[in-house]
Amino acid sequence: MGRPLTDIRHPFEGVDIRAELMRVLESFVPREVQSRDAAGHRYTLHFHPYRTSDNRVDGVVIVITALPA
Repeated sequence: MGRPLTDIRHPFEGVDIRAELMRVLESFVPREVQSRDAAGHRYTLHFHPYRTSDNRVDGVVIVITALPA
């Protein structure tokens, strides 16, 4: 808690979490990226702008979905 997301290690290969966050913050457009971990499991990472009740973008929500083998 209180640490930037970029301080947290993740197992996803070929995904620049910081770059994806910045793209969403700059464009306000959701993004989807597929990746694998070192064991070969597949995932989809969904990046969505977080909007406050007054419709102001105040961050990014990341949802990670494991894909079937």
